[in-house]
Amino acid sequence: MARDAQALKTDMNYYDLLEISPKASQEVIRAAYKSLMQRYHPDKNPGNIEAARRAALIVQAYGVLSDITQRNAYDLQLKDTPAQKPFTPSSGRNYLAKSSGVAYRNQQAAEKNKYTWYAWGLIGVILVSGSIILLVSNKNQLQAEQDLRAKAEILQSSQKKDAAVFQKLDSIEKKINQQEADLAGKITPIFSTPLTIILKVPEKLSAEDKIMQPQREHLLSIPRLLVKAGPLEPERFIRRIEDKKESINLELANQLAYAKYEELIKPDGEKYLKNLILHALREVTEAKQFGPPPPSGPDSAGQYGVVDIFLPDSFIVK
Repeated sequence: MARDAQALKTDMNYYDLLEISPKASQEVIRAAYKSLMQRYHPDKNPGNIEAARRAALIVQAYGVLSDITQRNAYDLQLKDTPAQKPFTPSSGRNYLAKSSGVAYRNQQAAEKNKYTWYAWGLIGVILVSGSIILLVSNKNQLQAEQDLRAKAEILQSSQKKDAAVFQKLDSIEKKINQQEADLAGKITPIFSTPLTIILKVPEKLSAEDKIMQPQREHLLSIPRLLVKAGPLEPERFIRRIEDKKESINLELANQLAYAKYEELIKPDGEKYLKNLILHALREVTEAKQFGPPPPSGPDSAGQYGVVDIFLPDSFIVK
């Protein structure tokens, strides 16, 4: 984490914060954001100020780069304005051959006056050009400042929106986690090892026919079975299940032995099996030897005892 703290002290653009290339696609940006938030989320780094600061910067960077318009505006800021090379005009000079007498001096004076006018003309051109360049530069600078101010306002608004969205998502995530925790407290496994049952042969043939035409036995294997209790005194019911688990498993195996092989191998065989198990468990757990249910009332129907079952690994029949 020391390396990350040092990185925050340096000038980093949004692409550096997300550890991606400026040419990265939206899918890459989204994947990088999720990966970094898994690493720097404040919930996973309690008390770490640098991680919280890094997470806030990552949210800020993702909010800009995930929006095409804001990303284009940001990319314009990153581009360096190409430096203009000064224009240097080429010059030449012709020298007349020296001559004697008055003609040479007159010619020299004329050459001097001519170059003097050239010099003044060049100075005038330079002054006028400089004024025009200055005006254009001031105008461009003013426009650039206005553009930067507008982009800064857009970025600031985006940052506020992203902060609000991030806070809302964090609240939703906590609520979902709490709901999952509450739901997990009302579900219990019936058995942790696979339950294997020998299906009984249907009584369609006489004893003599069974000897002459023996039918093949089928095995039903259920790897895992989870039971969901209703909202009315779920803890009490779960304790009853835990205390009588062996008896429940034995009675359940006896009743499931009468499951029909032809129904189990159908496309909706799992639904057929779940209905059998649900019916059998309700009969077993509501028997007197497992303890009386709570007092019945107008709202107690369908809220106490087994209300649903789950087969996480489905089942096998052969």
